[in-house]
Amino acid sequence: MQEEHIKWFSPVLGQETDMLVFGTGGKPIIIFPTSMGTYHQNKDFHLIDSVAWFVNNGLVKIYCPDSVDEHSFYQEMIHPGERIRRHTVYDKFILEEVVSRACNETGHSQVTVAGCSFGGYQAINFAFVILKLFQMFTVWVALSISRTIWMVTMTKMCITIILSTF
Repeated sequence: MQEEHIKWFSPVLGQETDMLVFGTGGKPIIIFPTSMGTYHQNKDFHLIDSVAWFVNNGLVKIYCPDSVDEHSFYQEMIHPGERIRRHTVYDKFILEEVVSRACNETGHSQVTVAGCSFGGYQAINFAFVILKLFQMFTVWVALSISRTIWMVTMTKMCITIILSTF
């Protein structure tokens, strides 16, 4: 499976950020990390391995961006309004830098967003609040399962469901 680590300075975030990308083409899927997770978390938990067949056969291309949870929702030293403002900047980053990249690289005009636990919340929030404005999503996936083996199984099932909806 082709894997690419991308590191760049994000003008939206005003800082360096990382992302892992898996595959060479197919439907773009953006997978958010869980609470305080990083861009490599979905790989570390073997969620990417569980859908390798879809990636290797060019059906999906997976984007795993870094999070800013430690600077937004989980930064307890700042006012809640500032936490939300910072998360709104993250949403803008995902839209302007990750979604646009995914659409340009794959030739698709829509993306699928997914995540486990808090990443599931981010996926749903992003799909309903941001992507709905642009009619850029077809389906969303949110999982909140505590055992990794179940997450892997559910991820395979969800990828299958996603592909059947296109």
